Amino acid sequence: MRFGSAEIYEVVQQLPYIEDTICVGQRRERDTDESVVLFVKMVSNQKLTSAMKQDIRDRIRQARSPRHVPRYIFQVPEIPYTINGKKIEIAVKQIISGQAITPSGAVANPECFSHYKEYVEIERREAEEAKAKL
Repeated sequence: MRFGSAEIYEVVQQLPYIEDTICVGQRRERDTDESVVLFVKMVSNQKLTSAMKQDIRDRIRQARSPRHVPRYIFQVPEIPYTINGKKIEIAVKQIISGQAITPSGAVANPECFSHYKEYVEIERREAEEAKAKL
């Protein structure tokens, strides 16, 4: 099922603890299917909790459908934008799918791309976060 990231943004941006989000698909060479990944920037640098992740999933499921619920949700310190104020989904998708990118001069905050490189091995990243909570 294909759907646009705007459908996710419309639901998640209503949450008081979310400042910003970017939602992309991840498909690496070894993957047989694409996984939806939601990155969130929290209001006032709050910590994204398991309860908040479940709230996000529940609200998306209720407002859209179970198929819209992201497989992964992670907190990031910054969301990449163009100098014209558009989210840069394609570059984030390429980065987390293991592709190298060269930011153009149209990127307002190119340094933030480094945050997304650690999500190429997303299963390991998820396991590290789960272990840290124990």
